[in-house]
Amino acid sequence: MTTENQHQPSVVCFGEVLWDVFPTVRKPGGAPMNVAYNLRQLGVNCSMISRLGDDEDGKGLLQQFADWNFPATYIGIDCKYPTSTVDLVADEHNDYTYTIHEGVAWDHIPVDAANAALVSNADAFVFGSLAMRDTETYHTLLQLMDLARVKVLDINIRMPFFSIDKIREILPKIDILKLNKAELNQVIEALGADIEADEDLRVRYLQDTYGIAEVLLTKGSKGAIYYCGAESFFQPAYHITVKDTVGSGDAFLAGFLSKRFSGTPAVSKSSYVDFAAAIGAFMTTKDGACPSYTIDEVIAFIQEHRQPAL
Repeated sequence: MTTENQHQPSVVCFGEVLWDVFPTVRKPGGAPMNVAYNLRQLGVNCSMISRLGDDEDGKGLLQQFADWNFPATYIGIDCKYPTSTVDLVADEHNDYTYTIHEGVAWDHIPVDAANAALVSNADAFVFGSLAMRDTETYHTLLQLMDLARVKVLDINIRMPFFSIDKIREILPKIDILKLNKAELNQVIEALGADIEADEDLRVRYLQDTYGIAEVLLTKGSKGAIYYCGAESFFQPAYHITVKDTVGSGDAFLAGFLSKRFSGTPAVSKSSYVDFAAAIGAFMTTKDGACPSYTIDEVIAFIQEHRQPAL
């Protein structure tokens, strides 16, 4: 069978590229970059739009992209603002708190013709709420959203960099929304919506009020739910020993998108969230948000840890 004319999906991720600074080590990070990295690991054609400083940290990240064989064509260099860094500290449950420094290069991503053309031709445009914190990058985001076919928002509430006014402006433009249960409750409460504390009612409120076709709700050890129109698909969590939670939510989204935009009609909607949960769980068994792995490793993990059908 020939695949010569088969459409090869493409995804563009937009926003922060940075160094995660742990107490003893530094690792590449940034939620949209983590999504992009995992999409490429999963065989999806993905590009990253961001900005780095003209400094040693920026050169180090460009070298990391080269080592990954990940073209950095759409990552600009800023001569005024430095490359971003984030300080991370873990608690006893291996959950991290973040100190995200301001006045960095990805806060100043400009609109240019190349980025606009890239987004216009992609199947999906992915970004997080952190990219909205600065006026310049936020305005660029709004312009690129107008060009995108499918707009995917991954809400990552990082206080104090969260504006409910901007979220309220963005939500009517979104096609796919991803958030965890805590973020769902924070958004509902910040919107001032009088909705009882029921996750289904709260998700349906967002869908109905803002016209959001698809919502991904992650619930940690309680699994995840994929809402698609009036349908919903629950996925139990994979039971594993957690080593590192950094980037697991980003891997979840990448896993979902890799199936959602696979271009294969036979792939079921329930399999989107099943694979997403598998990739998210798999990532917690690794160190860091962007570990080296192969598709064969993922398949072996799924075969070992998949829960039997009820």
